[in-house]
Amino acid sequence: MPSVTIYVKANAKDGKGIGDCPFSHRILMIMKLKAIAGEYVPVHMTPVSPIFKDFCLNAGIPVKVPVFKHDEYVVYNVNDITYYIDKEWPEPNLKSTNALANTVADHLFTRFAGYIRNKDPNLDEKLQASLLEELKKINNFLGSSNSPGKYLDGDTLKHPDCDILPKLQIVKVALKKYKNFDIPEDLVDLHKYMKDAAEEPAFKSTCPTDEAIIEGWKKHF
Repeated sequence: MPSVTIYVKANAKDGKGIGDCPFSHRILMIMKLKAIAGEYVPVHMTPVSPIFKDFCLNAGIPVKVPVFKHDEYVVYNVNDITYYIDKEWPEPNLKSTNALANTVADHLFTRFAGYIRNKDPNLDEKLQASLLEELKKINNFLGSSNSPGKYLDGDTLKHPDCDILPKLQIVKVALKKYKNFDIPEDLVDLHKYMKDAAEEPAFKSTCPTDEAIIEGWKKHF
């Protein structure tokens, strides 16, 4: 049996493969970048798999994903998992000391969620504008001298990228499907960033399918 097991959200349609969870995707990217071998377990969350529920209850943790198990040690919060992985597998070092890179996308997913879940047509324009502000902020940062290289902090993927890229993928796919919204083409640096990342094995081999993302957000419509 492998010493490492990572439990991630499964595709809501069939319970197989990774679903629409940017936090699960983030941890899988980190594991890939650090070449951490282990067992990958997709967990159906609607309804929750009884086996996973029992596992969480026995471990004394909330019933949610991702969950990282290393031998008998269980970690469940995405930031705590990241910290634990860095401690146990320090190389390669994915930490960024670039304060702006670490915070430039802090509000992206909140703004996205507010827009896509909105049911009041009168608020759509305002919520879309709020999301666009966040996307422009990221684009402007990527095009500035504060972002040296093709990614947020250099020419290799680091923790800030592992955080933002899974969220951007969901923004791109879910909003196209449910709001007929495309990330504006004039956000050139943001599009280049996403295109470059899409060629990285750590991203593309751990990325949910468009179908899985669409399925995961269908419940809001």
